[in-house]
Amino acid sequence: MPFVTLDRLRSKPARLRGTLKETSRFRLAEKDPLEVSLFISHSHHDKPLVNDVAEYLASFGVKVYLDWLDKDMPATTGRETAERLRAKIKSNEKFLLAASEHALDSVWVPWELGYADGIKSERTNMIATLPITAVDTEKWAGNEYVGLYPRIRVENDQDIVCEPGSTTGIPLGDWLRLGAGGYSLLIALAKT
Repeated sequence: MPFVTLDRLRSKPARLRGTLKETSRFRLAEKDPLEVSLFISHSHHDKPLVNDVAEYLASFGVKVYLDWLDKDMPATTGRETAERLRAKIKSNEKFLLAASEHALDSVWVPWELGYADGIKSERTNMIATLPITAVDTEKWAGNEYVGLYPRIRVENDQDIVCEPGSTTGIPLGDWLRLGAGGYSLLIALAKT
């Protein structure tokens, strides 16, 4: 089971469900400088699915940002939306592309990924993709540029983050909490 399937996301233990509503994992306020925060780029067509992803990621102790929960986001999209998204991408340490079919067809998602790449690419561990497939598969076809980034995959029933083209990596929880230096060291160790 190389990539995360819809069934895997929906079958996470019930104790993880409702994490965003029942705790303070989602906050727009200033965060503790030692906490890791994560911007999830996604299609609004996938809200229920992305909510499952956000709840799962929040269970690792990171703060998750979802634009539709941001009360300061404009009601209609426009320049102010882009400015707000840029500010949120910049202020969240990590960036995750929830790469569903809808997301890859979106107008906003490639723009968000491009902006994140421009400001975070020097620290390669700050961006990852989560290919979400309907069925168990070894293959995932996305827009070619998405292949530049580490991917979350499943190995031995554990979610791991792998560099492009690799099947070995580090546990997702470690990736979520690590800065640039620690990530590079763990990837090197995982390859040995």
